[in-house]
Amino acid sequence: MIAESWFSKAHDADVVSIENYSIFRRNRCKRKGGGICAYVRNDIDFHLCESLNLECLERSNLEIMWIEGIWNGNHYYIACCYHPLRPIYANVAFCEALSSDIDVINSRNSHSIIVIAGDFRTNLATLG
Repeated sequence: MIAESWFSKAHDADVVSIENYSIFRRNRCKRKGGGICAYVRNDIDFHLCESLNLECLERSNLEIMWIEGIWNGNHYYIACCYHPLRPIYANVAFCEALSSDIDVINSRNSHSIIVIAGDFRTNLATLG
């Protein structure tokens, strides 16, 4: 996973691809820097979790990307996150979004493994 990838729509997937890996990415829109991406080996069945990666107005500035899949018989939900030092959203919005997503995942399958990784740039305990 890469937090603060700086990828934009100008970066073609072929240019940033790695052989035998699938790339999942969410570019930062309308601002420089930021962005997140994840590389997963092609022989592992992962995909973007569309139901959690909603591009609604409240979440459009949050850099959280969920991928899901099965590996070694376990169902995984993995969040790649970037919470910048000076976000343009209220800090608590980031924590509320993650918390809501985790609630959705647990309601679907309470035995899933949830991984949250990235660059949080602050003590999240002070956000909520």
